[in-house]
Amino acid sequence: MAARSLQRILVLNILLLVCSCLLVNQTSYAQALVQSATETPVQLEISEPVITINQPTLVNSEKVVKTQVSKLSLFEDEFNELVEKINADEHDIEEYDAFYARLNPVIIEKIDNLFNKINTTSLDLSISHQSTLAEPKPSQAQKNRALQLFLSDYAELKDYFTLRGRVFNVASSTFIENHTSFKPIGIDETIMEWRYLRIQFYVIYKKVSQRITELPKRFAKSSFSLLTEVGSLLLILIGFRLSRKKLSTILTNLQKSVLTPRTQTRVQVARFIWYINQTRAPLEWLLLIYVLVFKLDFLQIPLLDDLIWSISFWSCFTLFVFKVLSTLISRGKQALTKEISAKQIWALKLSIFGFGVYMGVQDLTLLFIHEAAISSWVTSVLFLAGVPIYFFFIFAWKNNAFIFVRTERDASEWAKIIAQKPRGVRGFINGNICIAYCIYFAITKTFLQLISRLETGRRLTTELYRSRLIRDNEEFLASLTDQESLSIEQREHLVRDKSFVNESVCEKELIQIDELLAIGEKSHLAVISERGLGKTTFLSIIAEKHPTHILINCGASFDNIYYQLISELGLPVEQINKDDVVNTTNISTEEIVQAMQAKNINVMLLDNVHYLMSPTAGGQKNIKRLLSLINDLRGQALWVMSFESNAWQLINALSISQGFFNRKVKLSPWSEENISNLLTQRSEIANILPTYEHLYIPRQIVDIEEVNLTDRNRSGIYRMIWSYAEGNPAIAIREYAGAIIKQKNAHFATLPISPDIKRLEGLDINTLLVLRVILQFGRADTSEIMENLRLNGLVVNSALATCLAQKFIEDADGGYQISWLWFRAITKFLDRQNLLSN
Repeated sequence: MAARSLQRILVLNILLLVCSCLLVNQTSYAQALVQSATETPVQLEISEPVITINQPTLVNSEKVVKTQVSKLSLFEDEFNELVEKINADEHDIEEYDAFYARLNPVIIEKIDNLFNKINTTSLDLSISHQSTLAEPKPSQAQKNRALQLFLSDYAELKDYFTLRGRVFNVASSTFIENHTSFKPIGIDETIMEWRYLRIQFYVIYKKVSQRITELPKRFAKSSFSLLTEVGSLLLILIGFRLSRKKLSTILTNLQKSVLTPRTQTRVQVARFIWYINQTRAPLEWLLLIYVLVFKLDFLQIPLLDDLIWSISFWSCFTLFVFKVLSTLISRGKQALTKEISAKQIWALKLSIFGFGVYMGVQDLTLLFIHEAAISSWVTSVLFLAGVPIYFFFIFAWKNNAFIFVRTERDASEWAKIIAQKPRGVRGFINGNICIAYCIYFAITKTFLQLISRLETGRRLTTELYRSRLIRDNEEFLASLTDQESLSIEQREHLVRDKSFVNESVCEKELIQIDELLAIGEKSHLAVISERGLGKTTFLSIIAEKHPTHILINCGASFDNIYYQLISELGLPVEQINKDDVVNTTNISTEEIVQAMQAKNINVMLLDNVHYLMSPTAGGQKNIKRLLSLINDLRGQALWVMSFESNAWQLINALSISQGFFNRKVKLSPWSEENISNLLTQRSEIANILPTYEHLYIPRQIVDIEEVNLTDRNRSGIYRMIWSYAEGNPAIAIREYAGAIIKQKNAHFATLPISPDIKRLEGLDINTLLVLRVILQFGRADTSEIMENLRLNGLVVNSALATCLAQKFIEDADGGYQISWLWFRAITKFLDRQNLLSN
């Protein structure tokens, strides 16, 4: 009965088709056929029994696609709205469960639909066929319609899985645990993901097989284009082979040329080039694969390109690490041990292989599906597979880690205590800790050596190790008997010697002065630097280079400066009172100008002009009188005046010199190299040559280019001194002199000990204010401090007594100044307390 009904329906369809051919012309027939090809199938249900057949309807496929897209858009809009409400605490995070409960059946339905189409439809995914989809022939219309629907559903399914991945990214941990576990719901999710993967693999398989078999057709249609691609492929392969051979020769010759002349740095560069030459093969192959996959894309399958690139990247990366490891072992340059056994080598290689496999598999699972059930299962499997490798690695390396921690002087005390118990279960746990500590130690050492190439990095490294250095070397100091510091004469000779002058530290500033004098500049120039940085030496160098100068060392009295000026000019001073020059002289400004012109004075050098400032009412009078005198003598010479930086900040804050100076020169701190040269030269001149072999200094702060122990330790001491002094030569040389002790007839270098800043933290505010006055004005006496701070004499005297006892300050020309030992610490501390002018 059913068979007869089916026959009647088929005969009726044939009759309708014949009638349509008789009633329409050829164009109308083609249009009708195309329209029928875009219609969707419907089901005719026939009772007794029920048989489902496909019959054309008048529903357009575009409307179906739009309906599907709108359904997906509704899910996306609902999800975005749900995320906003949960982030705003308007809904609970558990509502993601209800959302996914509605989304999951739709995804399963889409997967079932695609599997049905795969089983019932022959898909042509070749390039030549897809190019005909825009204008199909009548015979291709039905196939094109099926292919379009399949591709549309496939793209829509990808979007659904993208939305699913977003749900898993924001859902609760309980939701993720349930849907990615070995529970029934997790198994269902895994099956769904696996079916989705099968669809993707099927599409890739169909595209690859069909597009390979169609290459002859593509060649026949577009022979020039295909020949160009094949030619490009051959050129790339030939160029790759030739370049590999040529690069080997280039790197070998470069390695030889770098070693001439042979220095420690050049040896390191040559060694690096050798390592590149030995390990470059995997990187070269990776570059070739990148070019072939992304630049010459014959098959035009993006997902396949990503698959090949992911596999190639992690494979080449693992091989590259293998090559580096093998090269390091062959040269015997392993970081933590001097000998590596075969078991340890296998442990390293298995660890590297496991890491490469893990990263590659993770990358592939995320490429095809988002991080969900299969990804969780794969991670669990890889974790279980990695457990034996982990145990093998620990047992292979733990003994070496114990030995390293016990023998390394830089190792922490707690690590050495752990390394004393290497047996049993506790020994296994301690082995893990010691191996982790060795890795941390190696990374830290490498990082500190890298940053030590910069001045800021060297300072950081030195400060990190300063307390440890002092603690480690206390044992040596305790072993010395009858030790004594340098005598006053030796110390003064070491500190005050002027026979060594390094002009390179202020070369740019000297060139600037020379250029100004060369063009006959007659303006005012301020030289600014902190105390001890070389202002006086800088003016002395200018004086030596330019004989037609006058150099005046300023004090607290303007009369003294005036007296030095007229004395240097050769004007009569017999009847002048040195303490009241201005009122006891009859020399006019015109006579001074004439004397300067007669002597052809073109540069006036005034050192320490800030001493004219005093911390009292009317304390600006002397410096204002000096600036007024210079204005009266304008146009006669280039006036170069030096100021201490803290006093300069105060002068600017008081607007004393506003608009007076045309130019400002700031002297920079000295580099580590210049400080090292200064200390070496002063030691040789004073015939104080201490020994350094007894010191223990970590490798992180010594100069690794030095060959012998003495030079390495000396570089470490110099670096510590330079770091504390922050490039100030006066502080550095005094710190160096204080770090040398004498026993019998030998001198020994000790570690420079920086002041304990905690002693400053305990000072009261009155004492800090006293220190600020002394620091800002360079020097000050008791009466000036009392007048400046308006404090009782007992309070000021008590603060001064405290500072003298702690050696914060020292006597200077009837007043007080900050001691060299505490200058850096006090300056930083007051600045942090916002007690200095900015």
